[in-house]
Amino acid sequence: MIWLPEAIVLAGALASLAFGVLGRRSSPRAAMDLALVFTLAALLATAALAGTVVEAFAGAFRIDGVTLSFQLLLLVGTALTLLLAREDVGAPAPATGGAAPSGGVPAEHAGEYAGLLLLAALGGMLIAAAADLLLLFLGFELLSIAGYALVGFRKEDPLSTQAAVKYVLTGATATGVFVFGLSYLIGLTGTTDVYAAGEVIASPGFMERYGRLIFLAFLFLFIGAAYKIAAFPFHLWAPDVYRGAPTPVTMFLAVVSKAAGLALIVRLYLGAFAWTHWVGASGLRESFLLKSGPVVALVSGFSMVLGSVLALRTRDVKRLFAYAGIAHAGYLLVPLAAANPSMLDQIVFYLLAYLLASAGAFAVLRRVTEESGTSDLKAFAGLYHRAPWSAWALLLFFLSLAGIPLTMGFFGKWYLLVGAAWGGHGLLATLIVVTSVMSYAYYFAVLKQAFLRPGSTERPIRFRGAEVAVVLIAAAGVLLGGLLPGEVLRTIAQAFDAAHFFGLYDGRL
Repeated sequence: MIWLPEAIVLAGALASLAFGVLGRRSSPRAAMDLALVFTLAALLATAALAGTVVEAFAGAFRIDGVTLSFQLLLLVGTALTLLLAREDVGAPAPATGGAAPSGGVPAEHAGEYAGLLLLAALGGMLIAAAADLLLLFLGFELLSIAGYALVGFRKEDPLSTQAAVKYVLTGATATGVFVFGLSYLIGLTGTTDVYAAGEVIASPGFMERYGRLIFLAFLFLFIGAAYKIAAFPFHLWAPDVYRGAPTPVTMFLAVVSKAAGLALIVRLYLGAFAWTHWVGASGLRESFLLKSGPVVALVSGFSMVLGSVLALRTRDVKRLFAYAGIAHAGYLLVPLAAANPSMLDQIVFYLLAYLLASAGAFAVLRRVTEESGTSDLKAFAGLYHRAPWSAWALLLFFLSLAGIPLTMGFFGKWYLLVGAAWGGHGLLATLIVVTSVMSYAYYFAVLKQAFLRPGSTERPIRFRGAEVAVVLIAAAGVLLGGLLPGEVLRTIAQAFDAAHFFGLYDGRL
């Protein structure tokens, strides 16, 4: 059953919600453990589908290299989030005004917490597998609605409530824009099938007649998807939402929701809009993918620059991750702006590097902020003396995020740089270098506190088992990707060998 991974995640969500109602007197973390078991089972079921290219439900559901790559990323991110969220259950609630930004979740609500995380992950998986615009929208909404509830999960915390309200209002606007774009695309092409719509767009004379309206549809759809990855100028929700949400939810938004947003862009951009069309009697061939490149390049470049500049000006580490996430969204859009045959490989490789490094850094962040009661930079002062191994791990994660050599993040940015140069976007390649250098300043500001500044106390910080597990898994992944980048990239490229129907390997570009 090609839809088995999705069925397992749905069953896990329902089981967690039911357990939250029926088993509240049992172990407070049992619901999280149950959700984690289902997530790992879905991960194995997804891996077992490797090499499969098949459609189901009249072509609306598609399994291919794109689906499996993004679903594996989503499930790995969800599993790491559940591990970290496990420590939120029963933890002290934040003081009035949000003094403890990591917060806590009452034990009696652990089932709802786990169930919502799995429902959001299911929405992302549906996006990755959807070849129908309505199924794509269903996944988009499931991810969004579950995310709204997760951000506002700590109802007693004003910061969490404020973040949820902002997230709902901006998310509803983005959804409206996205649906408006869908209405144009469906109305003009007469179909909800992503690839059938692409074939209609590619038909002779279609773009001559409806080219401006198709570009308008693309623009609205791109705006809705760019909101999900917090790309400029659709990033305004991110700082407050990252700051107010429980730390595991912030991590989920930073890595899982961003991966789902990239899957949404890839499905639309390389499904409906990558097709070549013929212009006039001369028979000239033009690619919408290439002609729309300047728009994506503009969003990518501004995201890199603005995210980096804003990150330099903040002292709150959770906000720093939000601003840095804007810059990383810009990096992830570079392969689409500078279209080349390896764009999918570059996106997935960089997304994996970002996911692992961010997950490990959030695990350290969660423990430090809970111990200190603040997410200010000063919370990390003296970390090297209080928990030396965590300081070294944080150094590794920030080196990867900044793109320092011999880390997975460095090779991820290098592949993006090569792709941008290959696609003729020298300015984007230059911005990758410049903003990466800028990132040294704000990442090393945290490291300076950890290694060179004395803390207010020398009391050791004791990390919990799940936090240690997340750090170790993330560190192992970052090191492996840094030492064997060619093997990782080759594995990713093999997953896309079967994706020739996207037009990336058969000359349609």
